[in-house]
Amino acid sequence: MLPLIVDEAKVFVFKFWFNGTIQDGMTHRNELFCRLRTFDLALRSQVYHLGCQLAQKHHSLIVLTNGPQTCSLWSSLRDPSTEFFITTPDALNLPIPNASPGNDLTST
Repeated sequence: MLPLIVDEAKVFVFKFWFNGTIQDGMTHRNELFCRLRTFDLALRSQVYHLGCQLAQKHHSLIVLTNGPQTCSLWSSLRDPSTEFFITTPDALNLPIPNASPGNDLTST
């Protein structure tokens, strides 16, 4: 399945506690997601490609949200690989320059 692309202004973003840290979550189409990474908007096409790889490799439900200056990758909280990505920050091994973990580039 290909990643969904959604305007971040049209989703409900919330905070939740997991494994000793505060995470960003969102709801979309009655599904709960966790923000995996946030990137500069100029990297959107590379981020979409990464989302395609994650969706195919891990059979994950992936969403790419676009904001005014950033875009983010999200994974369904029902997916077991999401927990792995949250507890192992380096697990994604992102090939994209200037990628930042978590919420470093977000204003939320």
